[in-house]
Amino acid sequence: MELLKRITDKDITGADRICRNEPRRVVRAVLLDENDQVAVLYIGKCNFYILPGGGIEDGEKPEQALRREALEETGCRCEIVRELGIVEENGASRDYFEKSYCYLARVAGEKGALNLTEEETLEDTRLEWHGIYRAADLIKKQECPDYEMKFSVMRDGVLMDEVLRNIIPVPHVGGGAKKI
Repeated sequence: MELLKRITDKDITGADRICRNEPRRVVRAVLLDENDQVAVLYIGKCNFYILPGGGIEDGEKPEQALRREALEETGCRCEIVRELGIVEENGASRDYFEKSYCYLARVAGEKGALNLTEEETLEDTRLEWHGIYRAADLIKKQECPDYEMKFSVMRDGVLMDEVLRNIIPVPHVGGGAKKI
């Protein structure tokens, strides 16, 4: 998978440091429904928007992790349309290094109930569906004073830019194609 962006402290704080830890492996999705609406998680406690995703468990392939995380965080089964690429977040100031395997995916079947963690529930996490341009604006134009949130905004902004730059007919589950 192609490296889309390596985000470091230099991008966030201007400091020229690198975390040398092994990266935590995670997945992220730009998940589209049948109306080409993008799944966006709103974290009410922080007034913050983020794309669905999370950690890859031991022995799990990124594609399996993406399907599991999409089901947990959006209540939707999904089919991967294509790889978007990898985004690395290397935050030396907090000894933080994540490697995100990122995908464009479509909802497969009916939308179901979310299965959020206790932490996500306490943070007042809710699922919203927005048009692709609105989703990009919500993610890229948000204020975030928190160090790690700045990495998330940049990462998810890179993913939204990648999708917007490559607007192509995206296959629907079960055949056919629709331009997003």
